[in-house]
Amino acid sequence: MSGDSQIRGWPWREILCFSGIAAILFAIIFTGPQNLVEGNEDRMAGFVQDVAYNGNWICPRDERGGLPSKPPLSAWIAAAATVLSDTINPVTLYFPSALSTLLLACVLFVAGKKYFSYRAGIFAGLTFLFCHSIVKPMGGCRHDTLFALGVTLAALAAFNAWQKGRGWVWFWLASTMATMTKGPFGILLGAAGLLAFFWEKNRPERPRLRGNHGKGIGFFFLITGGWFVLACWKTNGELFHRMIVQELFTHAVTSDRGDSVGSGFSKPTLTFLGGFAPWSLFVILALWRIWKTPSVEPAQRRFERFLFCWFFVGLIIFSVAAHQRGRLIIPLIPIGALLAGRELARFTKNFSRAKFSQTCAAFIVLGLATMAVYFHIGLRKSKGVQQTEALRSLAVKVRSQSSGHWVITHVDSPFAFQFYLKQLTALTPFNVAAPLMEESPSVFLAINPARLKKPPLLHETVYPLTDWTAKGEQLLQIISNRPALDSTGGVALGIGSLIVQMENVTLETVRGNDFVFSRTNGDGSIGFVNESNRTEKMRVRWTEENKERVHLLMPGETWLLENDSK
Repeated sequence: MSGDSQIRGWPWREILCFSGIAAILFAIIFTGPQNLVEGNEDRMAGFVQDVAYNGNWICPRDERGGLPSKPPLSAWIAAAATVLSDTINPVTLYFPSALSTLLLACVLFVAGKKYFSYRAGIFAGLTFLFCHSIVKPMGGCRHDTLFALGVTLAALAAFNAWQKGRGWVWFWLASTMATMTKGPFGILLGAAGLLAFFWEKNRPERPRLRGNHGKGIGFFFLITGGWFVLACWKTNGELFHRMIVQELFTHAVTSDRGDSVGSGFSKPTLTFLGGFAPWSLFVILALWRIWKTPSVEPAQRRFERFLFCWFFVGLIIFSVAAHQRGRLIIPLIPIGALLAGRELARFTKNFSRAKFSQTCAAFIVLGLATMAVYFHIGLRKSKGVQQTEALRSLAVKVRSQSSGHWVITHVDSPFAFQFYLKQLTALTPFNVAAPLMEESPSVFLAINPARLKKPPLLHETVYPLTDWTAKGEQLLQIISNRPALDSTGGVALGIGSLIVQMENVTLETVRGNDFVFSRTNGDGSIGFVNESNRTEKMRVRWTEENKERVHLLMPGETWLLENDSK
């Protein structure tokens, strides 16, 4: 990276550099030991699968048929990656977080360079990328980084519109992105910095808050309101209760643990200081400078005061909220990166171009080495990693015994088990799976052993075939009404609330309600039973044929396919 000279045109070299760093960080995460049991992979996989394979773009459901608590933009992006790559896996699930991390680093570089200096932009991007609170979500399925991208774009658009007196449509489009990621709270965060307008009241050169919002507000309500109305209509109003009543209002006044408003006031501040360390020390210094000795250059002073108001309003909002999680303060990290980047630029202002480039190179090498040690060594003994490894071993064992065929009905399977089994399907409710044990076909359930102690009894004789035990705790067990994991003969399989009964056929692939079978002899048969309250559009194809059979399976209906060509 070059020194502080003026850069003409679009800074492609710097953007490519940030892209390379982000790609290396992503590779470090995925070449290290995996933790697939403590995140949001199971629910996100269900949403993505429902979008990509069932076409439920408006309101996807999770692996148990549950409704989302957040709008579906993150699921849409992951589903697009799934469709393009023709498979669903952690890379496609984590794609929204990884992409938004890269885009945020580039946005912060451009903003820091525009309003402060080239070096401030470089350091803003680097401190953001080498922040533990940002790198860790790159290997996860949370909405927070994508939400932070929407909020940051909205805030920068708001500042630009304030200075120019026009361009508010970009603020509303970015707010639409934030709202479609995590709700309307993003509008408040994006506009919080505009309080700097009142801070500048005694400055004669202060720009007025003017401009037309009509077109932007129209786009906002057309997209967000249009989606929400369609989703509520499709779910008969259930989504309104889930998102507005349970998620928005309930979390505003109480948490899942019963915390009340303001009970954890200091937690967001401490989380920011620790999660953005050591750069948070420079943030404190930057905030003190802004308060005591603001810049004499008008545009720069307005921007630093905008960042000051944006940061503290956001921090207060997070502090008084009843629902608190460490990851929720991620939208504040971009502000911290801009402030820390400016302070680091101050410390290096006398560096020559060569010395500055060497400093950046050392910064990058040290940052990558630190992240490599953390993800490859530091996490190896964590509970989540050890549980993931145990699930991988169990999946390998099951695949070897079942020859890779689709015979497991997943009642309580974690995402990691299905991922390593290479058979990702919706979880089957216990009340749907339990009666299968009384039928004549072979049934194999992946189930929490605690369920065996509760009625209804699964079967007079339950054969425990294999189990997942981590640190002496038995958390998942494969049980059957047969003494061996053998798919010979008839097999009954649950996929969500759909029952599939197979006789002398092999299920090759499942993608949502699209099934591909192969025959083992001419007397094979398939039966589908819809145990849900929704009509399912079924697609069935034999590997020996190109034609596809399509059927609308009504609730409670049974659809039989028999012999070789029917």
